[in-house]
Amino acid sequence: MRPRDDSDIRKKREKMQKTEILTVTILITMISMAPFNNILWARPTKPTIISRSTHSFDKSFEFDSVKYKVKFTIEYKVWSNGTAILDGNASATVGLGKLCVRMKRVISLSSMKSSTVETSGLMRKNIWGLLFVLSPGNETYYVRYDHPDNYDTYHPLQWNKPWQRWGNPPYQHYNHVHLSVQQVENLKDEEESKAEIMGYIYAGIIGASTAVVSWAAAKFFFPLLAAALGLSGTGAGVLIAIGLLALAGIFALINQYAQEQCGSLAEWVTDVVELVPGDGFMWWWDMKKYISVYITPPLMDGYWSNYGLWFTLHTVHMCEWKQSWGKDRLNATDYVSVSYDIPWKYPIAL
Repeated sequence: MRPRDDSDIRKKREKMQKTEILTVTILITMISMAPFNNILWARPTKPTIISRSTHSFDKSFEFDSVKYKVKFTIEYKVWSNGTAILDGNASATVGLGKLCVRMKRVISLSSMKSSTVETSGLMRKNIWGLLFVLSPGNETYYVRYDHPDNYDTYHPLQWNKPWQRWGNPPYQHYNHVHLSVQQVENLKDEEESKAEIMGYIYAGIIGASTAVVSWAAAKFFFPLLAAALGLSGTGAGVLIAIGLLALAGIFALINQYAQEQCGSLAEWVTDVVELVPGDGFMWWWDMKKYISVYITPPLMDGYWSNYGLWFTLHTVHMCEWKQSWGKDRLNATDYVSVSYDIPWKYPIAL
């Protein structure tokens, strides 16, 4: 048996020492990095729902002696990341089709404060294509929130004059809506019809000019719009009902949100919309109109008659836009859509 070579033993010892040193180094590194592991490897925590409330109710709406029943479903959720979301739907059968109004409001609860500018003068800034006066104003005028300058630039000091104005490029799709003192008061009055105000606000969306449009005028410009589309008789009446139901549905969703946030619509208007002179502002923008078509197969539709199977061709007229109110201009955006689905039955087998 050959005796061991001392050099082999020495090499093995050196190898073991190197392994031990490497192991200790790795352990020390892992221990020293332990405090940072959570930062480096932790997955982002998904927000959770803190509170949730749901409401379902029906309301009757009458136009030209015809009654319509509107179904409302509203859900309000507050999330752990400081965001609240309102999802509201209103639907009704009108004429041949079904009208749906949806409003999704996304609110940043952590930033619900008016902007503040420390200055002894009345500061102004170009915002959304118009010249704004900035909060908090000066010693003469207290400005509750940033809004188009109706002190010196747009209809100066005419608090009771309702007006609308589009922003200058590149904000030409932003509509600035000034609510008169009387309109703000009518919004707060639970007994007062909100129809006239909503008709005025959405005049540009439903096809009228941006001049003052009252609820009564709806009977005038909706028939004009119907005539432009080639509708008459029942078709024109259905179009009028669709427009009025849409506006009524949108406001009902806003009303429910106001009760959810502030206890009543009047308190919400006072806290969010109303300015010191008694007037107020709201905005709507990115309005889009389009028509989509889709087909429902018989097996999905379940429509069977003595003449065989029928498929359904759906023509959907859609209008959608964004909007915000008063001091919530930057932290509470409404995503509103109005759709009208007209189904047409066609036979595929006889």
